[in-house]
Amino acid sequence: MKKKVEEIRFSAKPQAAFSEVKHRLPMLSLENGYHVQDVTDFDERTKKFLRDDTSIDYTVEPEIDGLAVELVYEKGALSVASTRGDGLVGKNVTPNIRTILSVPLTLIEPADGKPIPGLLEVRGEVYMETDAFETLNRDRIERGFPPFKNPRTAAADSLRQLDPRITAKRPLNMFCFGIGEMSGPKFSTQQELMIALQQWGFRVNRPYIRVCSTISEVIDYFHHLEETRDQLPFEIDGAVVKVNQLDLQAKLGQKSSSPRWTFALKFKKTEEEIP
Repeated sequence: MKKKVEEIRFSAKPQAAFSEVKHRLPMLSLENGYHVQDVTDFDERTKKFLRDDTSIDYTVEPEIDGLAVELVYEKGALSVASTRGDGLVGKNVTPNIRTILSVPLTLIEPADGKPIPGLLEVRGEVYMETDAFETLNRDRIERGFPPFKNPRTAAADSLRQLDPRITAKRPLNMFCFGIGEMSGPKFSTQQELMIALQQWGFRVNRPYIRVCSTISEVIDYFHHLEETRDQLPFEIDGAVVKVNQLDLQAKLGQKSSSPRWTFALKFKKTEEEIP
């Protein structure tokens, strides 16, 4: 069985080029800002748009500095994986995604939980942890290759290799942060959805996801992440804030290029980070 799984993950041959994949639902960019007032304004706009006194909870999670992807599962099996691309069409990187050990090839049917959807589009961030990145760069320098500038560029280069055997040698990882289309089970909150994704076998950044009942709590947790970012095993460049209630997300909908129900509050760039 182990040999069969390894053959499925690592036996793909080099491709001549990447084919294109059209996303069923657009992978929109996030509205963002660099000041606390920006997320306060987001909270005010959200409440004004809803036009009622409904209590809003927010989930807050670190924004991983990686490469956004979408994985499509049909009847519990991974069928297609693609990059975000322009938000409408991405590149088919299925053979490369299969080499990432934290990506399930087939989903787990939980004994106590929601059943596996017939169709599930999972969205997440492919990234490289800091220690693994540093080890990779040392190895590249020893072999006469130029080092990568940062973990994000290393992850992007690794995922965009036409030969998946090269990708398989890179220490890639993935966190899931949401979904596109899904058939079957229903959820009330973003938090419930993330728990279900974890039960189905996905890697979710649950230890660092916080549910906040006020925007003040959101800001406090943002400052905590900013102060402790160097202690994390991966690079982050801010915090992503999402309306927790999924019915409110649906009411809020989207603007031309970004959802109304989520906002990225970025860390201010340090001198080392300014190009």
